[in-house]
Amino acid sequence: MLVIISGPPGSGKTTIAKLIAGTYGWEFVSSGQLFRQTALEKGMSVLELNKEAEKNIEIDELIDRKTVEISFSKERVVLETHVGAWILKNSRSDVVSVYLTAPIWERARRIANRDGKDVMSSYIEIVEREFSHRKRFYEYYGIDITDLSVFDIVVNTSGLTPQEVFNIVNAYIRLRMKLSD
Repeated sequence: MLVIISGPPGSGKTTIAKLIAGTYGWEFVSSGQLFRQTALEKGMSVLELNKEAEKNIEIDELIDRKTVEISFSKERVVLETHVGAWILKNSRSDVVSVYLTAPIWERARRIANRDGKDVMSSYIEIVEREFSHRKRFYEYYGIDITDLSVFDIVVNTSGLTPQEVFNIVNAYIRLRMKLSD
């Protein structure tokens, strides 16, 4: 099974993807981590690499190619990604795609707490990153990331604990596993 966890920055993607992977003993792969690692290797911030990726399609192609390769090479994998659901939606019969979201100020607060920043600078960074994502993914792939119809379930994580979000997502995964038996 390929479980894709997607959503905007601060929505809880990584937390939930790791919980799912840990619960089932499946591999966890983060395209965000691949992107952050690329930024680190280039001596750039994530936002700077986002801006650079707007001018150079090769950055996204590299991350997306690695993501696709991993999704085909593993029987059971949890993939945390921004654009993977649109790219991989018809790639396998056992794909479960989940979109997590929350209001932008809630996401800014989470990122500020996680990264030790103030909420306003986190908010500005989110807005800039989301604009960059929308622009690039539409230009490069023709993907409208505001169209959530490719997802099996959409969960608003605001007001829920990570365990409660996990319970919702896990219930859906278990249902899909049961139906495929």
